[in-house]
Amino acid sequence: MEIHKTIKRSCSIPIIGNGDVCTTNDMLQMFEDTGCDAVMIGRAAQGNPWFFREAIAVLNGRTIPNPPSLLDIANTCKRHFELLLENRGEHTGSNMMRKHFSNYIKGFPGAAKFRQSLVTAPDLNAMHDALSEFIFAAENIY
Repeated sequence: MEIHKTIKRSCSIPIIGNGDVCTTNDMLQMFEDTGCDAVMIGRAAQGNPWFFREAIAVLNGRTIPNPPSLLDIANTCKRHFELLLENRGEHTGSNMMRKHFSNYIKGFPGAAKFRQSLVTAPDLNAMHDALSEFIFAAENIY
């Protein structure tokens, strides 16, 4: 991060900090340590698009919102899948979504079972069935 600070002091253009920002505390530390104008978020948001609402809350001095429920996550995952299919087509969209499923559900009880069924589904219908099972579980079990 020292390099960011050195660059920031010597440039008149906005400097964006990047790297190892996994939490809102990491983000704040990046701002403090480097004096950068913005922070780039990458992996921290994979499967966790709620990171951005947390970051905005922290930057504005507000309380961090409660984490999403498993049902919120399941429904977001479903919507993400629908958008990928709509924008990328069945083949590419379903292949792209396989990696995202794992990011959305990691850390939850039973996640390994759902992840396995979602990632190894042989076709689009099987993926939809596995996702429906995940949503049903989120609504009724957790």
